[in-house]
Amino acid sequence: MNALETVDDRNAGNTSLVPSDLRETLGDHTNATLNNAVAKHTAGNRPVMAGAQVLLRALWRREQTPQNIWLAGPGGLNEPLTLMLLAAAAGCSVDILATDLSDDVVADISAGRLVGGDLAHLPRGLCPANTIFADDTGHRFALDALPNIRLRAVGGNLSEGTPAGAFDVVVCRRVLHHFRAPRARQFLGTLLNALHPEGCLILDAVDALAVGLPLTADDAVALDPKGRLLTL
Repeated sequence: MNALETVDDRNAGNTSLVPSDLRETLGDHTNATLNNAVAKHTAGNRPVMAGAQVLLRALWRREQTPQNIWLAGPGGLNEPLTLMLLAAAAGCSVDILATDLSDDVVADISAGRLVGGDLAHLPRGLCPANTIFADDTGHRFALDALPNIRLRAVGGNLSEGTPAGAFDVVVCRRVLHHFRAPRARQFLGTLLNALHPEGCLILDAVDALAVGLPLTADDAVALDPKGRLLTL
């Protein structure tokens, strides 16, 4: 049994900050039901939604264990912050490492700065009160406002290898498609090598196609550390 096939029944009575309609579906194994609930709280951002579905299943089952998550090339604060909010809503404890080639992106993430379309696509319904504020640089999110959720951003390049440590979840979206197929598959191996033995790698549809993987109905795929497809 893998982390994506079940939800721990002992968490069914959890009274965390999960909105009631989303909380009620966490124990539902029907993808369509969970997708609809997650979509509502991720502002219809389909790539983030697809990853969030898998993330919620994995985190909810192992709620008592702090999760190490690596976001490879998020391109801004929207993806890490959305995953932070979903994990916090599910009552999970997570450590998130975001790596990006751009020094500006790393600086924006570290400062909690919402730029471009970040604010529009953020699941505002999951944001605690007074966590989004404006300053002379625009809008920012108070990253220290989410209990047991930690985010760290550093510069990183897949060609330099993986960050230290093993990760329970690695999320990579719209990164691998920038490379020719042989190089993209090489980087896929790099991402898989970063996983804990029971971890999973989440790719969006664009990156899945770049490495020749079949798509699922969720426009995302999940792989185990040996590169085998997991059932969502």
